[in-house]
Amino acid sequence: MKKLTADEIRAELLEMMSYLADYCDTHGIRYYIYYGTLLGAVRHKGFIPWDDDVDLVIPRDDYQKLLETYEKEPFRKPYGLISYEMGNTDYPFAKMVNHNTEFRGKTSQGDQEMWVDIFPLDHVPDDRKENAKLFQKCGRLLMMHTSASAIPFTGSTVLRAIVRTPIILYAKALGCEHFNRKIMEIVRQNQQLNSHTWGNLCWPSTYDVPLDEADLNEYEDLEFEGRTFHAMKNCRKYLEQYYGDYMTLPPESQRKGHIADIYRKEE
Repeated sequence: MKKLTADEIRAELLEMMSYLADYCDTHGIRYYIYYGTLLGAVRHKGFIPWDDDVDLVIPRDDYQKLLETYEKEPFRKPYGLISYEMGNTDYPFAKMVNHNTEFRGKTSQGDQEMWVDIFPLDHVPDDRKENAKLFQKCGRLLMMHTSASAIPFTGSTVLRAIVRTPIILYAKALGCEHFNRKIMEIVRQNQQLNSHTWGNLCWPSTYDVPLDEADLNEYEDLEFEGRTFHAMKNCRKYLEQYYGDYMTLPPESQRKGHIADIYRKEE
């Protein structure tokens, strides 16, 4: 196997997200670049220089359409799709994967191929206080889910390894599926809401913000590494809510990304 450089990883990811974007457009599936991918598009017109992450969000109805369409018309090789609903991943969302690669993590166990994250968006309460409570609840489940796939006695420091190991062992005893069921219960409950607000309940970040339904019905195209991808309407508003002064680079000490050890398998 050949270990990929950071530039090669980004080139592979760009091809993956381009293929996925074209696939969604062909089949009338709404998608939006989000999180660090959106920030990279607005601030750098591409990847954040120290990062290699790709995140898309898709409203739940379109997310289900993607899964159903894939069953009839799979991606071209070497690409594939894994999802909780398809029963081939431990995560409660979908990932586009590259079967010709191998990911080697140092602190976690999980899907072991290069991927693009595809997060479904679900109805959440219109009330902002209720939103905050809901995101916090899902965030706690996410922390435990992450712990269930982590490797005991590992961490960025010795102290962190010691502190997190009991949590990891407890979470492993319950298993990822336990937390997946809890998350999906919340998703099903919120599907009954007649709200105009959406959010990522399956894998929320600490700073997730609610999204206005009207902004998901329109999009703008943003440049990303010389290509264009869809971003939700008023996306800069969400960047400001999420990151604050998002156009100012963080201090060098905080410029830490997800650059990982990824290998290309032999043809």
